[in-house]
Amino acid sequence: MVNQACTHAEVPVRLGRVLKWLGIARSTWYRRRCAAPKRPGRKRKPVPEGLAARISEFAKRYPWWGYKRIAVVMRRAAVGVSNKQVYRVMKAQGLLQKRRVRKAELYQTARLFELLPSGPNELWQADVTYLHIPGHGWWYAVTVIDYYSRYLLACYFTPSYRAVDVNEALDVARAEAERLCGPLSKSPFLVTDNGSSFLARAFRRHIDGDSVR
Repeated sequence: MVNQACTHAEVPVRLGRVLKWLGIARSTWYRRRCAAPKRPGRKRKPVPEGLAARISEFAKRYPWWGYKRIAVVMRRAAVGVSNKQVYRVMKAQGLLQKRRVRKAELYQTARLFELLPSGPNELWQADVTYLHIPGHGWWYAVTVIDYYSRYLLACYFTPSYRAVDVNEALDVARAEAERLCGPLSKSPFLVTDNGSSFLARAFRRHIDGDSVR
């Protein structure tokens, strides 16, 4: 008599059925899997002390800017730095911006309240407005207002929106302020919307002089 071996095909068993047989809830199973320690990755290189000091210097000089914009400004100043390095240093030193309010109006009010001036020519606000003149196309009005007195120091019309034109408007505003109040004892603090003209190198070089801060 010949014995014949019976072969049975392997039937896959679902995980849910196995867990049910073992009396283990699915949520418990997946929670334990997620809680398992992950495989360690590459260890991050520490930011050099000299570079961290420069990052802190730039972050304190421009307290209203985020880490990405700080990184861009530093690279323009020939400082080799990455966005991640700036973020790590600013986070460690508590220099990251905190979003306390969501509405733009409340955010601007909170920023200006900390800079609230006690007299004229301490805080200026600059902005650029688009104006369409029939027969002449689109022009731009660069305005500079003294925040304390609400006096319009300059309303400079220009056909282009360049840093050179914004610099001209600031010079007009300074001349008007000195005409009214005499020579300025210190440079006013300037608040802008950080448009492209206000972030240009030519504008930064201009305000790093004796015009505004």
